Amino acid sequence: MRPRLLLITLLFLLLGCGSGLASSPSLSFKWAWAYKTGDYIRSTPVVAQGLVFVGSDDNYLYALDARTGDLKWRFQAQDNVSSPFVWGHLVYAGSWDHSLYALELSTGELRWRYETEGWITSRATAAGDLIYVGSTDGYLYALQAESGELIWRWGPVGPINSSPALEGETIFFGSDDNYLYALDARTGDLKWRSQTGGFVRSSPALSQGLLYVGSEDGRLYALRVKDGRLAWVQETGFAINSSPLVEEGIVYVGSNDGCLYAWQAKRGEPLWRYCADGPIRSSPIIFKGVLFLGSNDNKLYALKAKSGTLLWRYPTRGDLSTPVIYEDLLYVASLDARLYAFRIVGE
Repeated sequence: MRPRLLLITLLFLLLGCGSGLASSPSLSFKWAWAYKTGDYIRSTPVVAQGLVFVGSDDNYLYALDARTGDLKWRFQAQDNVSSPFVWGHLVYAGSWDHSLYALELSTGELRWRYETEGWITSRATAAGDLIYVGSTDGYLYALQAESGELIWRWGPVGPINSSPALEGETIFFGSDDNYLYALDARTGDLKWRSQTGGFVRSSPALSQGLLYVGSEDGRLYALRVKDGRLAWVQETGFAINSSPLVEEGIVYVGSNDGCLYAWQAKRGEPLWRYCADGPIRSSPIIFKGVLFLGSNDNKLYALKAKSGTLLWRYPTRGDLSTPVIYEDLLYVASLDARLYAFRIVGE
C-alpha cells in the first residue's frame, strides 16, 4: 500500500548511504520505514498497543503497525486531523472540522464525536473518566471519556491552541488572549491565571512545583503551580511555540529564533543553546542522554542533552513534528507528508 521502492531510493539519496543514519557515542540509528500520507502532517504521533497513530492534513487519522509501518486502518474526518491521544481502549483526535473524535484503538470504529464551535488544534489529555480538550472557540471542554457527554466547559477566552496539562486536580492551558490558566479539573472553576506578553500556544510542562510555558512574546515563564506567581523568566530572540521539556533539573525549549535553549530548571540560569537553520516549533525529547528535536529547516537533530553538542542531523523535505520514541524506534512526522521511523541500536 506504500511506494516502498520509491521511499527507499529517496532515503538512500538523502543519506548518501543505504546502511545507516548516524551514530552517537553509545547509540546507532538506522532508517526503518516511512509512510506517506496524502498531505502535510502537522501532528505529533502517539504509540500504543503496537500501533502508531498520526493525523494528516488529508483529513485522515492513520493507525500503522509500529514495527513495519503497514496500514492497519484509517478514519476520515472532514478537515485536517490534529495530534491524537490514547486513553484506555480509545484513541482521541481533534480536527479542524471543529470535532473531537473517539475511536476504537484496534479497529478505528467511531464511538462518539463531540462538536465545538472552532478548530481543535491541541491534543487532548485525560484523567480518570474525563477527557479534556481546548478549541479555538475559546472554551476548554471536559467530556466523559466513554460517551463524549459534556461535563463542563470553561470560557470563553481567546482561541486555545495550547494542549492542556494535568497535575493532581488542576488542569493548565494557554490561550491566544496571552494568559496561562489553571482550573479545577473536576469542576472547571478558575484557580488562577497569569499574564504573558503574547499568545500562549506552547503547552505547559510541570516539575517540582513549577510550571514552564513559552509565549509568543519570546519568553519562557516559570510559574509556581500553586498560585501562578512568577519564579523566573528568560528571553529568546523570537516567539516560543515549542512546548518545554523538563528532565534531570534542566528545562529545554525551542524558539522561532532557530535555537534550542537549556536552562537550570529551578533558577533559570542559562546552560547552553544550540542553533539550527530554521525556527524550532516542535518539542524536544531525551532518550539515554541524547536529545532529539525537529526543526523548520526540515532536519531531525540529535544532541548531547548535557552539553548541546551536535551528534547528527537528518534531512527531510518538510518541517518536523515532535519526535516520539517507543521501544527501539523513533518516530517523527514531516510536512513532506511522511511519518518516518528510525531504529535505535545500542545502550
